Amino acid sequence: MVSPVVEASIMIGNLRRLSALAFGAFLALSVPAMATPITGTATITGVFTLTTGGLLSFCAPVTPTQTPCPAVPLGPPGWNVPGSGTGDLTANGSDAAGGTIATLSQATNPVGVTLASPTLFMTFAGPPNDISFYMQTVFAGVGDPTCLSLTCTPPGSPVTFLNGAGGNSSATITMQGFARHASDAGSGFALASPLQMVFTAQFNQPYATVIANFNSTGSLTSTYSANFSATGPSTVPEPVTGLLIGSGLLGLAFLRRGQAK
Repeated sequence: MVSPVVEASIMIGNLRRLSALAFGAFLALSVPAMATPITGTATITGVFTLTTGGLLSFCAPVTPTQTPCPAVPLGPPGWNVPGSGTGDLTANGSDAAGGTIATLSQATNPVGVTLASPTLFMTFAGPPNDISFYMQTVFAGVGDPTCLSLTCTPPGSPVTFLNGAGGNSSATITMQGFARHASDAGSGFALASPLQMVFTAQFNQPYATVIANFNSTGSLTSTYSANFSATGPSTVPEPVTGLLIGSGLLGLAFLRRGQAK
């Protein structure tokens, strides 16, 4: 017969071992979910069309005469391929299979508004490109609203015009969003990498002429160069992770108290 004292000692030992296993599992689960960070740059070129109705569409160049880009939810290849890239975006910038760029509008991406739910903006066709770009903010232009100086931003426009030397001018549109692996889609954008986007067009005439033609025809079609820069996200434990960490620490404290007795 096992004495009650020995039996109680065995039970206590078993409970302690089970507690250690349980709290060990809690601690293992408490490791924060890690994204696959995306860092690097990409440069692409193509054609865009901006309409007075606020649509900004992208397409590939057409020869011998360029036609306006059609407005599409997520249309045909929208840039010359290949472009160039660095870091994790090397394949994206130089993807010979091309990709798609969605049309932006005031309805889906109002100027100056940071969206709570970013919209899909760019996808890439060829493997191993499981990275997609999402649009969160189309920034308002920062030029002179009166258009009486070297810079100009028509009211409500995302475009900043700049007069250069020799009667030339340029137009810049700046945006921000996220680059995200398909494998991180389940986490929303908490684990996505911030992405800066800058589209630039060059004109061989002053911006006053460009704007006058834009207003008279209702649209502006031009070649562009776009630069993208992604910076990997910082990892922040989810709320449940903090709870699990706390539970693990409390469990360790309990076991130490038991061992000290």
